[in-house]
Amino acid sequence: MKIKMYVIDLEIRRRTKKRALLVGIPLAVLLGGSAVLYANVEDFEPGEQLSAGKMNANFHDLQDRIASLESFEQRAEHTGSYSLGATYCGKTALTPGNLSSLNLGPYYYGAKAACEIQCGSTSAHMCTGEELARSVTVGVNIPSANGLWFSNTAAGTTFYGDCAGFTDADVSNNGPLWDLVRPTTMTCNQLRGVACCN
Repeated sequence: MKIKMYVIDLEIRRRTKKRALLVGIPLAVLLGGSAVLYANVEDFEPGEQLSAGKMNANFHDLQDRIASLESFEQRAEHTGSYSLGATYCGKTALTPGNLSSLNLGPYYYGAKAACEIQCGSTSAHMCTGEELARSVTVGVNIPSANGLWFSNTAAGTTFYGDCAGFTDADVSNNGPLWDLVRPTTMTCNQLRGVACCN
């Protein structure tokens, strides 16, 4: 009985392996471990002779997938991140509805920048009503006796509008506030902290 043994030694740069692990493992966790990346690699049957064409096709496919993961990592580094399923993690300094006191810009990205600092995480952001309701439901304490600005994303309404996308500090416009365990509203000229979630 003859036994043929083939040893294929693949040399992958340490940096590429590290990036694949740094991006691939968190991505698998984020997707709940249920997603499997499908690679279009060729299977070999026992006793089948290896061909350079099939091996090269496998390597090209894997290289494309590694390049895609590296590209994903670079985009995440440049555009920040946003936590899903977030709960309350803190509040910012007091600011009117245009977020001018935070000195980090208006709109939701100004609130996100302030929350990243407050919560010490690049995935922190201004809470949504759904995230604050989740926080209360799971027993997270939200110290907000005077109310905290949160994103209702219904900027077209008068009662719960987001202070015109958190650009307005006018008394005639309203913004959503979270008051201990429930949503309410306040005129955009009032000074309140921004609720941060992560």
